Amino acid sequence: GVDLLSNLNQALLFFRQHFKGKIVCLGPFPRHLMFCCLEKSHAILDPNGMPFSMLDYTKVVSNFIKNGVNLPENTEYVDYRAVFGGELPCNFLLDGVHLSDDAQKTFVKFVVSCLKKKATQAVPARHAGASIRDMLMAKKVITVTPDFNAAVAVKDEPNP
Repeated sequence: GVDLLSNLNQALLFFRQHFKGKIVCLGPFPRHLMFCCLEKSHAILDPNGMPFSMLDYTKVVSNFIKNGVNLPENTEYVDYRAVFGGELPCNFLLDGVHLSDDAQKTFVKFVVSCLKKKATQAVPARHAGASIRDMLMAKKVITVTPDFNAAVAVKDEPNP
């Protein structure tokens, strides 16, 4: 548990250094809410060898993260219940793990609601041979650091 919190704290500090906009830290989603069968060897077991509720497990882990992580300024921790307006209905998990189409639509609506950017200029016409990554770097919307392989956002609004 301590490693989880330590790694999450380090990641959030890294993102805060490179991104000045709002950061939303999304907690774990429940999975395996129903047993696939009555075969005990297929169940997820507690230390005493007894099956337990993955929904309860997810709530405990989520609360552990929420209460143990040091959120930098302008950072919010969001539990799955905020995404789905309460408990996750079993039919929102297509195969016990992956979100169904309805659940994906709900999740996308939530993510879009978190993106409160103002459009301050029209999207430029596509330049022949230029990638979106190159265009974002040219406008200084993102930067790529040598120690981090992915593009990192450095501004929450485009340059005028």
